[in-house]
Amino acid sequence: MNAYQMDLDDLQSAADESEGLDEPELDGEELEEQLLQESCANARRRREDEAVSAMAKVVENIVHGPKFTEKKSTFQAHVAPVK
Repeated sequence: MNAYQMDLDDLQSAADESEGLDEPELDGEELEEQLLQESCANARRRREDEAVSAMAKVVENIVHGPKFTEKKSTFQAHVAPVK
């Protein structure tokens, strides 16, 4: 039995335990769809967390130079290390 089948069985067990709680019983396809949606949502959250973490590392290494104004324009240099 693979991990996917175990998750599907866990969802079915949870659905069986909730019988009589005014919740409709999910069939195999509905359980599979629910598992797929939860898996996609978890993967999306992990990717977002990784992106935020990576961006935080980049932002802390950015150095901002002093601003200077020439006529009506203001300039400022920004430097960051590149690997």
